[in-house]
Amino acid sequence: MLKPLALAPIAAALLALAAACSGGNPVVPTPEPPTSIPSDSRTAEPVATTPEPQAPTPKASVTSGNDSPFRKLLTLFPETPETRGGVYLIDYDLMHRYLGREMPGPEASPDDLRFHRDRLDFASKEWTPGWLDSFWVPFITGYDRSAKAEMGDWVGFDLRDVRASASAGPRTDRLFAMIGSFVPTDVETALNECVATVRGCFPHENQSHQGVAYYSWLVDDDPKLINIAKPPALDIRGRMFRTSVAETHIFQGATTLGIESLIDTSLGTHASLADREDFRLLADAVTELGAAITVFSDRTNSVGWFMDQVANELSPGLEFDDIESLFSEFGIPEEFLGALEELVGSEPLLPFTAFATGIGVDDDGRYMALALVHESPELASDNVDVLPRRVAAIVKMDGKTP
Repeated sequence: MLKPLALAPIAAALLALAAACSGGNPVVPTPEPPTSIPSDSRTAEPVATTPEPQAPTPKASVTSGNDSPFRKLLTLFPETPETRGGVYLIDYDLMHRYLGREMPGPEASPDDLRFHRDRLDFASKEWTPGWLDSFWVPFITGYDRSAKAEMGDWVGFDLRDVRASASAGPRTDRLFAMIGSFVPTDVETALNECVATVRGCFPHENQSHQGVAYYSWLVDDDPKLINIAKPPALDIRGRMFRTSVAETHIFQGATTLGIESLIDTSLGTHASLADREDFRLLADAVTELGAAITVFSDRTNSVGWFMDQVANELSPGLEFDDIESLFSEFGIPEEFLGALEELVGSEPLLPFTAFATGIGVDDDGRYMALALVHESPELASDNVDVLPRRVAAIVKMDGKTP
């Protein structure tokens, strides 16, 4: 059943919506490319009213405005076409509250932390996209399933110290940031002790940029899968990202250019994603909607354009009109293709400039949140009538009722 939330044309005309998922798996943008089409996301029929919107009733209270971890994370990322194209944000505090999992205390052993992480993963696997653990969650947080229980001893902090994280940018130069409470000297001590006492621990180099220190590992430039099992904290591709540690945040970059761009942004010498009004509006919207996991993007191409790109990726020169025969080879049901053709040919949404999707939990269960930013209140209001028809088309493709 459709669950209306609210429509609030504010400032840049923000359209914020939420939908109950009735126990089904929520639709979340695919990680590559980060061009998921918000006009085809499952969402609620909006209520075209101007009073104060009502947020979903979550299992725990959520932050708002400038207290939002999403807003704080946006201040850490450089504003570039690549980061605008897809930034993935996770509020771990809210995830824990939604899932009813209390964080282990300071006396917890590495095995206790591993058990907690596994229980958290088990509880959330129905609504947490699997690719978050494999790539988009910073490996060094300890929230990655592949992370070793001993990692906290090697890097000087563990998942209890991390409040939220985000990643952005292209796969080859992915940027990560975490916010929480960290002790830089503990990290330095742990890394040095790892090299001195743990066999196979990769030594680091101390680097700096604009007076800000960071750690660098030569193994980053020659990743090997065999390195995954080695300390201090290599990711599933055998890389230990360049890492900068402050009391309130940690940066990671796959390249020197990446880590230095994060440092420049933190020092105010490079514009951040938080300098964009549309991304600030998205952060406030998904926070008010109670989303614990969310993705922002300014890539708002139509689904027809997107499917042409998919077809061309499968076979250069192929267009969507020719894709049916190719999809049939992979056993794609005819009814799916029919629904997809109907979606491509249906009435499009009027232009919007950026979008966010996310997942939250309220008294009725999981729901999907969607926010669209428009250039004017008029465009936002007109899209209120179009959006339910787009939702109906995507429901036919998915086979579930939102």
